[in-house]
Amino acid sequence: MREFPQNLTVGPYRLHPIAPTPENARMIFDIFAADAHAFRFWMPDGVYASPSDVLAAYDRGALRQDMCLYGIWCGDELLGEIGYANGTSVVRRRGVLGYWLKKSARGRGIIAAVMPEILRVGFVDMDFDRVVVQCACENMAVRVNTEKMGFHLDGILRHEIVWPDGTFSDECNYSILKSEWAKENKNA
Repeated sequence: MREFPQNLTVGPYRLHPIAPTPENARMIFDIFAADAHAFRFWMPDGVYASPSDVLAAYDRGALRQDMCLYGIWCGDELLGEIGYANGTSVVRRRGVLGYWLKKSARGRGIIAAVMPEILRVGFVDMDFDRVVVQCACENMAVRVNTEKMGFHLDGILRHEIVWPDGTFSDECNYSILKSEWAKENKNA
């Protein structure tokens, strides 16, 4: 896999990896703790229980060679995170894209603003042929945004997500191919 850019600028937003430090772990823990109900869509296995859980997760991620995660910053404020993580496969040339935004950042068009650059990183810098978004079917905000950005609904996996309380949700699987992206991004 090619190296991915460490720092990107998209309008007022800076994108760069979040260092696994105790300070950053505390900041992310506080964001998740303030909106645990909404973050269940992002972390169905359970929301971080402590800053040390966050730090451990970021430390594990830093060791993986197939991850490309960016913090989304506006000035000194962390608004969220976006990038390629679990399920990404160099062999299959597939990137699994995920993102989250803190409550105060939602509904402001931030993901729509940074998504073209993140897709460029995936298709050009990381040489993916396919980018995938997976979400709980009831997560309508992600579904609407994903469809607006040109992703195709490939299918629904029934009872794919098991919530901490033991209930199930279906998972929507979306994708966009490099050839589809290239048609829309002729300058890429």
